[in-house]
Amino acid sequence: MTNLVNGLLALARLDSSNADFHLQQINLSDLVGESVSLLGAIASEKKISLVSDLHAVQILANCESLSRMIDNLITNAILYNKPGGKVFITLSRSDNKAVLEIKDTGVGISE
Repeated sequence: MTNLVNGLLALARLDSSNADFHLQQINLSDLVGESVSLLGAIASEKKISLVSDLHAVQILANCESLSRMIDNLITNAILYNKPGGKVFITLSRSDNKAVLEIKDTGVGISE
C-alpha cells in the first residue's frame, strides 16, 4: 500500500506544472545494480533468485523517475513469480541504445 501511495504522489509531482524534470548523465548499470541489491531481500523472502548480467551503459535520463520505473519492474517480476522462481535482469547496449530486459519464470499475463 505504501508503494502505491508513493507512486501516486510521484505521479502528482510529475503532473504538476512546476515539476522539475532534470536530465543528467547516469551510469545505468550502477542504477540497475542498486535496485537489484535493494530488492534482493524481498526476493529472498519469496524464495526468488535474482540473476543479473549488467554491462556498463551511460545514458541521459531523469535518475529519480528511471529508478522508480526499474524498481517497479523488478518488484512486479518478484511478486508475480512462483516460489523457487528466477528473475533475469540484463542490461546491454545495441545500436547505440540501452537495452534493459527483465524476465521472470512466473505464469505471465494471459492473452
